[in-house]
This record gives sequence, C-alpha cells and structure tokens, in this order.
Amino acid sequence: MVFIQRIALGCALALMPAPALAQSFTGAGPLRALVLPVEPRGPAAGPFTGALPPQGAPGLADEAGPMAAIRPAPRPEPATLTEIVRRLPANLGGFRLAGEWARSEWAVHLTAAQAQAVTRFRLGHFTAISALPEASHLTVLVNDTVVHQQPLHKVGALVASEITIPVGLLQPGYNAVRIMAQHRHRVDCSPAATHELWTSLDGAQSGFVLPAEAARKGLLGFADLASLVPAADGSLPIRIRLDGKLPAAMMSRALRAAQLVALSGGTLQPVVSFGEAEADAAGVTLVVGTRDDLAAMADLGPMPAVPGGSHGFVAPGPRQIAGLAPVYAVSGRDLAEIDQALDRWSAQLAARSLQGTAAGLLAARRLAGLAVSGEGERISLAMTGFADMAFTGRVLKVGLDLVIPADILPADYDRLILNLAGSHSADLMAGASILVEVNGQLAATQQLGKSTASSLDRNEIFLPLRLLRPGHNRIVITAETAARSDARCAPGLAPEDRRLELLAASELVLPRIARVGRMPELAMALNGGLGTEADSRERVLHVPAPDRQAMAAAATLTARMAVVAGRPVPHVLMLTPPTADASDLLIVAPAPQLDPDMMRQAGLDPETVRQAWQAQTSPDQPLARRQRHTDDELSAGCLLPQRAVENADRGLPAPGQGHPMAALPGLSLARLWQMASLPEGALPRFVSPTAEAMPSLVTPDAVLLLAQGLMPGGRTVTIVTGASPAALALGVQCLGPGGGWPAVGGQLAALRHDETIAVQRSGAAIRYVSTQPPALGNLRLVTAGWFSLNPIVYMALSLLLGLIVAVATLWLVKNTGRPQEPGRRQE
Repeated sequence: MVFIQRIALGCALALMPAPALAQSFTGAGPLRALVLPVEPRGPAAGPFTGALPPQGAPGLADEAGPMAAIRPAPRPEPATLTEIVRRLPANLGGFRLAGEWARSEWAVHLTAAQAQAVTRFRLGHFTAISALPEASHLTVLVNDTVVHQQPLHKVGALVASEITIPVGLLQPGYNAVRIMAQHRHRVDCSPAATHELWTSLDGAQSGFVLPAEAARKGLLGFADLASLVPAADGSLPIRIRLDGKLPAAMMSRALRAAQLVALSGGTLQPVVSFGEAEADAAGVTLVVGTRDDLAAMADLGPMPAVPGGSHGFVAPGPRQIAGLAPVYAVSGRDLAEIDQALDRWSAQLAARSLQGTAAGLLAARRLAGLAVSGEGERISLAMTGFADMAFTGRVLKVGLDLVIPADILPADYDRLILNLAGSHSADLMAGASILVEVNGQLAATQQLGKSTASSLDRNEIFLPLRLLRPGHNRIVITAETAARSDARCAPGLAPEDRRLELLAASELVLPRIARVGRMPELAMALNGGLGTEADSRERVLHVPAPDRQAMAAAATLTARMAVVAGRPVPHVLMLTPPTADASDLLIVAPAPQLDPDMMRQAGLDPETVRQAWQAQTSPDQPLARRQRHTDDELSAGCLLPQRAVENADRGLPAPGQGHPMAALPGLSLARLWQMASLPEGALPRFVSPTAEAMPSLVTPDAVLLLAQGLMPGGRTVTIVTGASPAALALGVQCLGPGGGWPAVGGQLAALRHDETIAVQRSGAAIRYVSTQPPALGNLRLVTAGWFSLNPIVYMALSLLLGLIVAVATLWLVKNTGRPQEPGRRQE
C-alpha cells in the first residue's frame, strides 16, 4: 500500500505545471527529459582563503621521496555489452548544426577488424521545435557517399536512427563522416529567425556500431591509438594508472607518454586523469614503469622483453575486468630504457604515413584546420570540403578554419583578399549583403541588393590582417539574402527559388606574413612556442601542490599544447621551486599554492587574486560541469557551473529552487532549468577588452586565469591557476578546440563562468625574438608591422624625415647655381 501511495504521489508531482522552459526558440539548445548523471569530477572544492597549506600536506607527489599512492574507490564490474558505439571524435564544428544550412565533418579511424565488422551507423539528434518538418532534413555521407537522408518530421524530441552501411564502403584507417542539415522556419521568414533553427547530435549515441568483441580487435601498434572509442563529448580520455608508488622522475615520463598518446590518437581534445581504469570502454589506460612494476599488476599480460625498452598495447591479464578501456604500456628495465622507448615512439610518429580512404585522409588533414605556411598562398572553399551550392534560404554561413604559425606578427602592413565566385538573383532586397567575420570580429561587408541578377566574380573583399592570431583562426562568410518573395513566407525549396549561387572556387588570398616572436604572449606559448632550435629545449613544468587534480590539469594542458603544435613539447616536471637559471617556466597550481613573487613577475597581484576568489566556491556547491542536452557536449561548449548570483542578476531563481519537482532526487529539473537559462548560442563568445575597458580581469567571475611575464635573462614564466584544484582541473578541460583555447592571448586571459574568454594585452614593453633565418623580405615586413602597431612613432619619424627633407631642399636652393654679379644687378 505504501508503495502504491508513493507512485501516486510521484505521478501527481510530475503532472504539476513547471516553468515554460522546456523548449527554447533562442537557440540555447534542446532539452531532454532524461539527463544522465555527470561523471564525478573529484571532491567539492573548499573556499579560497589565501592561506598556504601546511608543510608536508598530503599530495600526489613529493620531490624528496616517491609519489604517494592514490587509492581510488573500488570500481564496479560493468554489465556485459554486446555492442559498442564507436563515437565521433571531437572536431572544430562540434555536434550542433545551426542555421538554415550547416555541416560538420569527422575523420574516424578504424582498424581492419573494426572496418569489416561495422554494418550500421547510429545517429541520435534533437531538432528545434521552430523547424518546419516538411522542409527540413538531415543528410549523412560516409566517404563522400550518401548513406542516409532523413526528413526531420519529428522535432522537439530526441530521435535515434539506424543507418545501414554498404559492404566495402569503410576501409582500414581514416574514413570521412559528414552530416549536413537543412532547416526552414515554421512561421517566421525573417533573417533574424534563422538563429532559432538548429539540430544537435547526441554525442553519446552517434557513431559506428561495433560488436563488443570487435572493438579491441586489431589494436596492434601506436597507429591504432586513433581507433580508440572517444568519450560522449568527443574527447579522448587518457588515464595514467597509479599502482603503489610513482616517483617524480617516472611522472615526467608519463606526461611525455600522454603527449605521444594524444598525437598518435589524432585527437583534438585529450583529457588526462590519474588513477585506476574506470568501468568505461572509452579512451585508454596508460601505464609507464619498469618491467618489474608491470609484472606486479596481475590484471595485465606480460610485456615483451625488448632491448632498449618497448611500447604497445598490453593483452588483458587473467584478473582484468571486462569492458575496461585498452591498456597501452611503456616499459623497460630502467629509466634509460624507458627514455629510449619514448624516443623511438616519437621518431616513429614523425615518420608515419596516414592510411585510409581518399575522403578520410582529406578529413584527417583538415581536422584542426588548413595549415598555412605564411609565405603567401590561396585557400579555396573546395579545400575545406565545400561543394558548389544553389542556396534558396535567407541566411547562409560558410566557415573557413586556418592554422597560422605561432610566430606571426598580426598588424596592418598588408591585407587578406576574399574573392567570391558565383552569382545572386534579381529578387534580393536592398538590405541583402555579404558579411565576413575573422575570429568573431566583423571585418568587412558588401551589399548584394540590385534590381537585376549579378555575378560575384571580380568582387574583391579586403580583410584586415591584424585580426589574425597565432594558431587556429576561423573566418565566417555570412550571406544575408532577404528577398521580396519573403512576403509570402514560402519554404522556397524549388530550383527556381535560388537566391545565391556560391561556388567552391571562391578563395581567400593570404599575403606573406611577418614572422617574429613576441614575449609576453600567451597565444605563442600555447600554440607551439617560437619554433626555433633554442625553443625546442625542455621547459620546466612546476606543480607546487601535486595532488591528483592539479597533476591532471598539468598533464591535460601539456598534452593539448603538443596537439596544437603537432609535435611533442618537452617539459621537465619539478615539484620544488626551480633555480634561478632554469629555462622558461610553466606553473600549474591552485592560487593558494602560488609563490607571490612568481605571481608578480607574471603580472598577477596576489592580493587581488585572493580577494576575487576568497568565496567563489563552497562545500555545498560542488564544482562540476553542467549536463548538456546531448550528454556533455564539451566540444560545443563546456557548460561551466553557473553561480546563483548570476541567475539572480537575470531575474531567475537559483538552480534547484522555485519548484517542488526540483527537490526530488530522481528528477533533473534543476539541470533542465540551468540549460534553459544558458546564454544564446552554443559556442563560447570571445571578447578581447583593452586595458582601459577592463583594468583587471581578476574577478569572482573568473574560473581560470592564465598569465605570462618576463623574468631576468629574457626567460618567460607562465602561470595557469584557479581558485581550487577542482576549478583548475575543470577550467583546463574547458580550454578545448571549440572552446577558449584559440582565443587565449596577450599577457593575461581569464575563462569566465559564462564560457567567454577575456584577454588583456601587455601594458609593458614587448620583447621581439628572431624565429626565422635572416632575410631582407621578412625584415621589411617586421619593420612595417612594428610601425603599424606604433603609429605615433611612425608619425614622428615621418614628420622628422619631412623636416629633414625641407631643410635640405632649402639649403640646396640657396647654395645651388651661379650668383649674380653686383654690377650687372645695378644695370
């Protein structure tokens, strides 16, 4: 009877009216009735009081002795799985297809056994309720072959589709998966309403379906690390296993091995953690140790006794729990042999050639963006996978991702030129135009509206070169094609409704770019350094409080630096303060553990940091990422926890308050409320305030701070810090390829709770470092760039040169020619 009463009470509460936030027309993202629990991110962080911990406090490492063992909670044995979804990896486009036309592409690596076993592709998606079902559809292409085209008849709900893959279409190596979406609005035909159109893919359910026994088949060498199953957000979990004691010297080699795993796996988003393997088949467990250390692990098979050390996948031992991630081990008789194994792995990685289909290899090469040499080149839309399009909608967005060398000098000494190829119809209204954004900033506009049809050829659009930045750059071409026929508000899908024809021959012309290093500059440090021989020396990684979360943040940060640079970035781990003659220094630690003198050298005021973060977190508010509608889509936005004060500022109740259902532990209204109150848009919005607009970025709203300064001798010190170990680890995880990593620059950068990146440029003198062989052409560009960045000096020198020319001309006029004779002057 009591059981029946509880059921009746639960049904009554479920039928109570809730706030009307179940569906948003603002593009904030779809909502799901079922929300899986967020995976544990560690213990709740205590408040930041500014006090240092006592000497000898327990941590993960100790410089004077071996690293202390971490004893994770016993892992439960997972249920037996019959099939595994080989999920889609993280990419730059993310899992959200927004607008009237959108696409996203993935490069999926399969072993020979996996490619042979795959017969289905599973697609989970959620479409905004504002989409018109009759005129909206999804198209799935595998290796440039259309395998599925689905009308979006069911909107406002999660839909799962099973797609049959033709035999022989998949090949061992890289295969391309491209998903395109077309949307039309139900009732509003204005260009502004197109922002309400989106389809979000469920990262946990979307991917190739593999039999469970085939998921591990064919994992032979380091090249097959790219075939590992990603997490639900597309990231690659790398769990460094700790059994017993791990010395600091071995930890340095484990960090280097994690970089090689990330590079071999071809991931854009490695996430490194420490501890035993979890009950999850995603990612890889990394073991680094001597052969004796590995022999003591009963759940691992034997490692081959190869002279000079070895690295490779380890066969499961007799006591290994089924369903865990594969194990990759690096071992040797001693530290010297482990170093030899890592050196051999690095050489093999540099010499490897990618395998796969033609479409898959192209997708893999442009996964992080098209690499630009800086010597002047032309990038066509066809190189990004774009095909000729006859667009019949109202707003078309086409993105172009470029990877610029880390040592560029962005300034107005030259310009980019965008040459569009195509034409537009005569039905366009006067407000129709082309808008071009470079890294989120409007760079140029061009009107399209004419009374007659016109060609876009020979129409050059000039873009300022100063908007580029080191590393990843995104250029977005937006065509707003409002037409007179919009008064009828018809879907406009017929060929005669074509408004704009954009050809793949459209190209972006890049000039030769000045190459010189600048310090301090965070963007250069995070995107590969200077690229010189001197810059390849080992940097010092200092972790003064090496607990599990701080070490995870340091390992994830260095692994992502290697991924962006495209090569291992060597670091020497030091747990004690480095000496004065140390090389460039990278410090990763919670704010209470930082040396105040080092903070001042990096441009951080210790007292300001203490006051800003004194009460940012509390034990009753665990710091963990919020759940998104598609099981934690980190690559489309990390979803940092919102504080109650931020919701109060918007007139909203704090999450978990204001409704009776929020108190029920089995329901997730609190998370739904949080998702409904997200800022508009899925991707983080990046802002770059000047020093005058924002004197200090160190505010309670900051989750993560990155600062860089110059030390004596021209060395740099870079600090990455958070209010607590949990905030530090979470903030570093959120600096992903689709998050804040590309936007970090200047001397100081802050990741805020709303996922924006604020940047403050250096107010001190910038030191320039030569990164290229001496060349007159590069020197001319560097000089011109320096003058464009210092216009007052340029104007002063111009006036001085003009004055010198005037004085010289006057002197020449007075002292040139034959003087007249006095007598002849009297005549």
